[in-house]
Amino acid sequence: MPIETRPRTETSEAGTKAAASKASRGLNHRIPPPFVFAAVALAMGLVAWTLPDLAPPTWLDLLIGAVFFVLAALSGPPAVWRFVRSKTTINPIAIEKATVLVTDGVYRWTRNPMYLSMASLLAAFAAIAGQSWLWLGPIMFAAYIQRFQILPEERAMSQLFGAAYHDYRLKVRRWL
Repeated sequence: MPIETRPRTETSEAGTKAAASKASRGLNHRIPPPFVFAAVALAMGLVAWTLPDLAPPTWLDLLIGAVFFVLAALSGPPAVWRFVRSKTTINPIAIEKATVLVTDGVYRWTRNPMYLSMASLLAAFAAIAGQSWLWLGPIMFAAYIQRFQILPEERAMSQLFGAAYHDYRLKVRRWL
C-alpha cells in the first residue's frame, strides 16, 4: 500500500518529532496557507473591482479559467480526503504531528495538491476576470508558499519519514 507509516517506538518517535519540530520551526511564525490564499484572493478581488475592464473576457479566458477550476477541484478536495482517511494532521503549521506519508491518490502526481488547488483557484479567477494584473496573484501566492511553507515542510518530512520521503521526492514533482 502506498501510505508509509513511521515506525512507532517511544525513543525514536520522540527524537524524530523533536528533529521534525526543529526542521519546521520556521512554520511556527508563518501565516497558514489558507489565510495567505484568502488575502491574495481578497487583493485580487479589490484590484478587479477598482480597475476598469479593458475588454470583457474572451472565450479563451473562460476556457483557461475553467481548466484551472477543474484542476483545483481535482486536486484539493481529494488531497484533504486522503489526509482525513489516513488519520494524519492537515495542520500546515504542525508538520511534526504527521503520522503517515500519504503517497497515493492525487499524491501520485503532486507532492502539494492542496497548495496546487489554492494556486489554481487564484489562476482561474485571474483568467475569468480577464485582467492581466490579476495574474500576479497566483504567481505571488505560489512563490510565497514555495519559500515559506513548502521548503520548511520538506525539511520536516525528511526528518519524519527519512528514506521513504526521499524516494517519494525523487518520484513525484513538487507542484505538477
